[in-house]
Amino acid sequence: IQGRYSTHNISSRLSERSIVLRKLNASMSYYNWVKDFFIKNNTVDPTSQFAKVKKIILTLISESDLSLKEKYALTTSSLDKIGLRQLWIPAVTYILYKELGKLRRQSN
Repeated sequence: IQGRYSTHNISSRLSERSIVLRKLNASMSYYNWVKDFFIKNNTVDPTSQFAKVKKIILTLISESDLSLKEKYALTTSSLDKIGLRQLWIPAVTYILYKELGKLRRQSN
């Protein structure tokens, strides 16, 4: 699923914390639905857990205008909510990597 990015679409308005939280909760609900779907249908999902987390949680958090402290808190709490706390090191590393990229672009 690809989100649309334009100034007229809610998905691009990541400067508002309430929108980020609403989208994050929707993404986690979707993740849980997909996980249950595969279990109920006795099907194996070949996508890695980190790839799923990156797509549904980390992209949204990293692209938001939230502070780094808020991004860290949302990342860890989101991972807890979907039962993937073991991915907190790669997840936080990804968030930091994206923040460094933003800083590099700003300094040019």
